[in-house]
Amino acid sequence: MSEWMSVGRIEGWRIRWLPDVPYEVSPANGILRARFLDLRGFAEPVLEVWSKTHRENGGIDLYRVTDNALVPIIHIVAYDNHFEDVFDPEGWQKYGGGWYACSTVFRDKQLQVEYLYDEEHTTNVAHLRGVRQIFCSRSHDTEAELIYEEDAQDSKQLR
Repeated sequence: MSEWMSVGRIEGWRIRWLPDVPYEVSPANGILRARFLDLRGFAEPVLEVWSKTHRENGGIDLYRVTDNALVPIIHIVAYDNHFEDVFDPEGWQKYGGGWYACSTVFRDKQLQVEYLYDEEHTTNVAHLRGVRQIFCSRSHDTEAELIYEEDAQDSKQLR
């Protein structure tokens, strides 16, 4: 994991560095990975950055790479591996009695993403899929137990 990244353009024999990745889109403080995407409908390359916070929450930020800047497109929550050990009265009703805290995470920490072009709406769509796991603990001192799993699917239009 990295806490810093730079993006530049090769121009002849030089590299012209763009301004830093704008972190105002998400609250991340660590970059897990990054890659360039060639998405239909975007004139410029798109930069995909997977990031997370110190609490193991995070996601995907997409940026248009223009001549002089990285322009935010969207932030998608797609990474969660932190059990919130906070008393949650809803856990009693939702998952049965006796739970002190219940929290959801994604199996294998993250959702999978696939970018597809929607011909009808002439736009790109990020399709997310994975498994949401619900863990509960009986007290602050006990290990959390997996009590439920459900499919997690979502779609986000990219503009």
